[in-house]
Amino acid sequence: MTIRYRKSIAVAGAVALSLLVVAPSNAVGEATATIHVVSKVVNDNSGAKLPSDFTFNVKFGGADIAGSPFTGTDGVGTTFTVAPGSYVVMVSYVDGYDGAWSGSAQINGQVIVGAGEEVTITRTSTDVGVAIVEDGQTTETGGTLPKTSSPWFNALAVGLLLSAAGVVGIRKFSTSK
Repeated sequence: MTIRYRKSIAVAGAVALSLLVVAPSNAVGEATATIHVVSKVVNDNSGAKLPSDFTFNVKFGGADIAGSPFTGTDGVGTTFTVAPGSYVVMVSYVDGYDGAWSGSAQINGQVIVGAGEEVTITRTSTDVGVAIVEDGQTTETGGTLPKTSSPWFNALAVGLLLSAAGVVGIRKFSTSK
């Protein structure tokens, strides 16, 4: 680790507070850690995305590290050699997909690695899809789904609109005399 800067804050009549900010460094001789980021995609609801359709970021202290952002890859994933510390792995939103993080030493995309450690974090993105219901299909409990529209429903809707327009027209005509 390398110290980036130090700030001192003093308030009149109070004890001085010192803030120390530490940032990772890959200077020669410093211990390193390895983070593997893997992207998996499950298309079981008519989705067609691939791991490379997802964009990832690895951040330290709110800033992208070298090599970030990057496109997702399956298998071994994308490998980063970093200084020990706490990192956040994020993925950009892709419409129609939801996902979950898995892997050791991670909590919802936050990864903490120590010197010499190798950590793999996996994002499994699953297409959420829309259920398409056709006539005659059954529900999960075995019942038959009802038809929700018919020519009678359409006729009733048109009749309701004409009745509402007539009431408004009669009120305007009767109040204009």
